[in-house]
Amino acid sequence: MGGKKAIIIGVGTGMGRSIALSLASRGWSLALLSRDLEKLKRICQEAGEKGIECHAIRADAAEESSLLSSLREAKKKLGRVDALVYNAGGFFSLDPIDNLGVEMLDNAYSLHVRGLFISVKEVLEELKNSRGSVVVIVASPSTIVAGNAAYAATKGAQLWLVKRLAKEMLSFGIRVNSVSPGPTSHDPSSPSDLKVRLGVAEPMPSWDVGEAVSFLLSDSSPRITGENLIMDGGLSIPSD
Repeated sequence: MGGKKAIIIGVGTGMGRSIALSLASRGWSLALLSRDLEKLKRICQEAGEKGIECHAIRADAAEESSLLSSLREAKKKLGRVDALVYNAGGFFSLDPIDNLGVEMLDNAYSLHVRGLFISVKEVLEELKNSRGSVVVIVASPSTIVAGNAAYAATKGAQLWLVKRLAKEMLSFGIRVNSVSPGPTSHDPSSPSDLKVRLGVAEPMPSWDVGEAVSFLLSDSSPRITGENLIMDGGLSIPSD
């Protein structure tokens, strides 16, 4: 995969960092977009130790002008885009719907759906030009099992957007997939909380997600598109 270039949106800790470093270890040049510029610079420094090009660019995926400006800067610095990884999101309350304000739904929609839509539109011509590129969207088990109504609804919308994009982009040779990880080592819940809430005693290393994304972006998955890779240790399997 050496020589390819990717834009990753939503990088700071956990999965985003692991995705960036996994791709860097395979020779990808990167443009990393997130709200915390200092964290991005540290990750770029780590990636740079592997001898690859890495750009840290501040962006707010929930704010259109910020996102578009950052994507245009990323495209200019990379010169070419072979892949887009959309990992923007946040931790939302697990309260039931009667305790949620509509502003939470709006915030979740902006991050999970609107930001993704804007990002794909902005880099689409570059992805067409580098035929065979992949767009990977990191989804969530909340599309499979119950969760916060605002979070689950917008993640579900994100999942179906992936499938629609996969169909639309077939003729351009662009593959579109999503990854739905279970609780990782950077989940804000403690292991005891996870055991009570989800029946999961040990969260998986976030590096596993990075490796899964690298696989989907590689030449080893040329026929995989429109799929949602669930990697939750069986969390979403229906109980007997």
